[in-house]
Amino acid sequence: MKKTVIATTIAGVMSLYASQASAANSWLIQMDDSTDDLQAYVYENGLLQQTFDCQTVSSGENCSMSAYFQIAAADHPANFYTAFSLSEPDGVTLSDYGVAQAYTIGSYQYFGLSLYSDDATGSFSGSLLAPNFIETGDWQTITTANVTNVDGTVIDTITYQVRSDLDAVPEPLTLSVFGAGLAGCAALRRRKRVK
Repeated sequence: MKKTVIATTIAGVMSLYASQASAANSWLIQMDDSTDDLQAYVYENGLLQQTFDCQTVSSGENCSMSAYFQIAAADHPANFYTAFSLSEPDGVTLSDYGVAQAYTIGSYQYFGLSLYSDDATGSFSGSLLAPNFIETGDWQTITTANVTNVDGTVIDTITYQVRSDLDAVPEPLTLSVFGAGLAGCAALRRRKRVK
């Protein structure tokens, strides 16, 4: 009986260790443009690791941030450069643009996110990039990358997200109620003039 309990306990501990050792780290990099200033956040496994407060300049808002972690020489790092744009809800007018990237220097895996945003006075002039995302006011995933070890097991997953400000657009019903109110005011004024 004791041998069975000991063997079961050892197997359980080894299983727990193996599952923790093989669990991939999940990194989330977010750039938030839903306020007056850009905010950037880095999460590891759901826990906030870094926060950046980017300052607004007269020509618009811009923010670049990066984070890194050490990797073993045998690991296969993520290396990419993805330029993207965000358009206004019309799908044509450029609102923001940025870069999501990952690269290695020595034994460190770096990942970064940059966002250049229009200021309150209007949008940028320029062309939309591919991929282009239409502003929704919610978090939008730009891209996801994996760092793997020699046998192809994912050891780190990096997700890049952006949330952009969405200019308030009156709903059609609101405009029609407003128009009916104006028409009613005009009719009342005309009626008073006739009397």
